[in-house]
Amino acid sequence: MTGTAADPVAAPQIRLDVWADITCPWCHIGHARLRKALARLPRPDAVAVHHRAFELDPDLPAGIGGQKLAALAERKSISLDQAREMYRRIGEVAAAEPVDFDPEAVIAANTFDAHRLIKLAADRGAAQADAVVTALFQAHFADGRVIDDRQVLADIGARAGLDRAAVLADLGGSAAGDAAGAAVRADERRAAAMGARGVPFYLADGRLALSGAQSPSALLELLRTAASGR
Repeated sequence: MTGTAADPVAAPQIRLDVWADITCPWCHIGHARLRKALARLPRPDAVAVHHRAFELDPDLPAGIGGQKLAALAERKSISLDQAREMYRRIGEVAAAEPVDFDPEAVIAANTFDAHRLIKLAADRGAAQADAVVTALFQAHFADGRVIDDRQVLADIGARAGLDRAAVLADLGGSAAGDAAGAAVRADERRAAAMGARGVPFYLADGRLALSGAQSPSALLELLRTAASGR
């Protein structure tokens, strides 16, 4: 269903908070589907998207490296072939969107600093934050980049218009005490308070929730319901 001039989403602006993790393949797919949904709206500024942090594996040490498929097999006590089969099915969905997805290239990574980078980008504006999120998914799921390497994150930030040296300086500071790190932790506490146990997780206007990599039509329905409920 496409948006029309009478679409209730058109005005006033809807706030959409999106919890996701960069290492979550369904979040990668969900990000692409949300962009499709937003492209159907009559106004590009009809929805204000706020990217929220969620760590699926917060205890994974930064810099551990190694193939994600092998780490997945070990964590779930399954064979490497079984892990490949799990990712093969996800890959079929990804190809239909389409989004780039190469499970053999994915490197295991802690995502705390990646979420800090998204917060740094959000300080510059929604467009920069979305550009960083998109670039992080591409780097992790297609390019085989190590997204808990701060040099890699600085490169991604620079391509999104951030100052590379400033990004390195910010990421090199105290992760527990900086504003970006505090914002990441605040997002995670809020997700826990709402009972969000998986991602992607969507919250429209602070009151209507939807979880999972929903279709563009389902996301549009969420936004329209939020708008009409005002």
